[in-house]
Amino acid sequence: MTYLSTINDDNPLLYVVNWYLWVVNYPGLYIQILDLTKSLKKLKNGMVWGNRWIVLNLILDEPIKMQKLFEHINKYTSIDNNEFQEIAKYFDLKTVKKKELLYEPGNKSLDHYFVLSGCLQLYIIDEKGTEHTLQFAIENWWITDYLAYHNNMRSECYIQGVKASAILHLTHNNERELLRRFPKMETYFRKIYQTAYGASL
Repeated sequence: MTYLSTINDDNPLLYVVNWYLWVVNYPGLYIQILDLTKSLKKLKNGMVWGNRWIVLNLILDEPIKMQKLFEHINKYTSIDNNEFQEIAKYFDLKTVKKKELLYEPGNKSLDHYFVLSGCLQLYIIDEKGTEHTLQFAIENWWITDYLAYHNNMRSECYIQGVKASAILHLTHNNERELLRRFPKMETYFRKIYQTAYGASL
């Protein structure tokens, strides 16, 4: 974002609010000015302004990343901007390093992952120590151990980043509440599963 070169150190909040007003038309935007204020206060108290580039990029890039999910959902069902602002609150944005494990056997929390960029791998390791890949997920694909996830059980699988990735993750409890509040998302996931099953045949 080259526009960040014009930031005013004396009044950084005003600059970010101006950016907020500029990106407010993005359908994926759900960050409020209050959130930006809190982020900037934390930055000013805990970091020097010389590192502001990374933090502001993360703040301002998040709605653009969420736009991918908005567009993907609308391929399978129809939601408007207001609905998506509420739906987006159930997801958390996370960056994943190459070879970073998101889940390994024995962990309690198994989430559902949507890949914004990069690639994730789901695999098992047999008793001989041999790795067997069960799934890959590239951009705009979902991945988890579905049997374990939907039954709220622990999995015997590993999930890791094949390369540096940006993902959205959805917890089991959040998905259950999401489907209760937004029946359209149940349609979305049903069509996703049907597509995935057809591709596996």
